[in-house]
Amino acid sequence: MIFKDRAEAGKRLAETLAKDKDILKERKNIIVLSLLRGGAIVSYQLAKKLSLPHFPLVVKKIGAPFNEELAIGAVCNNEYFLDNNLMKRLSLDKDEIGNQIKKTKQKQKEYLKKFMGRKKTPSLKNKIVILVDDGIATGASAMVALKYLKKQKAKKIILAIPVAPTDFNPSGFDKAFILHKDSWFNAVSQFYQEFSQLSDEEVRCVFSSKERW
Repeated sequence: MIFKDRAEAGKRLAETLAKDKDILKERKNIIVLSLLRGGAIVSYQLAKKLSLPHFPLVVKKIGAPFNEELAIGAVCNNEYFLDNNLMKRLSLDKDEIGNQIKKTKQKQKEYLKKFMGRKKTPSLKNKIVILVDDGIATGASAMVALKYLKKQKAKKIILAIPVAPTDFNPSGFDKAFILHKDSWFNAVSQFYQEFSQLSDEEVRCVFSSKERW
């Protein structure tokens, strides 16, 4: 399955979720959260089609000390998730891991200031949360978001993703909608015809409800 772009992926997800009886029944208690940056346009389209409130959730990947592009985990507010198997393979010690977590938390603060400003996500207690991204590679971002949302006492946590590897296990989520799973998964971008990096302005437009997609 190949998506034209993130907007199309969001519309396809919306079509799938619109058929779910539980979502339709509990719509008034649902909040859509998008993982920045990639999930912003996907979740915008989903929330728009289903007429649901939409907010960003800042999650930053924890890079390996020698390769920031290699994610060994992720941070979401005060929660963090680490891929223990990967860290063992890389032979990382506690100090190296601690330094990377510290650096990532600082980046997260900068992101929060950039995209949230003084805005705050409403209370998630007893809410049904639909967590959206443009795809899953390692799963670290989704797992740390899940950990955070459970701490916020969300009633249900639903994962909505266009694409993920075949071996991704969504256990912990109350329900998961994944349009396509692929055993030949190298990167999320391989499943999109257009997959450019979103600019700061594009992300801000999504949450200021300016129609661009």
